[in-house]
Amino acid sequence: MNFLQQQKLLFKKSLKLKSFINQTNFIKNFSTNKFNLNLATNSENSQKKISVTKIGEQIEKQTNLKDIFAVVQMGGKQYKITPNDLISVERILADVGSSILLNKILLVGGKDFTAIGRPMVSNVTVLATVEQQRKAEKVIVFKKHKRKRYRRWKGHQQLITVLRIEDIQFEKPKIEKSRVVSVE
Repeated sequence: MNFLQQQKLLFKKSLKLKSFINQTNFIKNFSTNKFNLNLATNSENSQKKISVTKIGEQIEKQTNLKDIFAVVQMGGKQYKITPNDLISVERILADVGSSILLNKILLVGGKDFTAIGRPMVSNVTVLATVEQQRKAEKVIVFKKHKRKRYRRWKGHQQLITVLRIEDIQFEKPKIEKSRVVSVE
């Protein structure tokens, strides 16, 4: 790598670092109910300060709801989801067609913002419906000790639930409590 390539690489890293610092300043203030957000306009390089009182209002002003994503924790695993996604998770005891409310939201983001929970993002829930209860593809477990005539062949199929992500909601859920199963 010559000197010019090294300089270009350092310049790119410094630009990424500046954008990361701007995001972390936003993230530090996001967990409280009232915070200030710095926005740079394209026409001017000056920054405007906007006072926002609720997370939901901020997100609606920033992006379209179709562009929002979230990271949800279920069954010890983390899933990046957007509305209308299909995800396969470990089995949940719920009927097909029932609604599920996911409470463990680790991160919410969009084109213009990212909010990281410490450890969870408050006032955000994800509404999902159960599409299927089925088994995953078969996994073959084969053990062999060479020169010992030891071979063991086992198969395993994990029980999984297929969920369709309906909506990412930023306040209390707007659905009847009798139809919703809360999943921790």
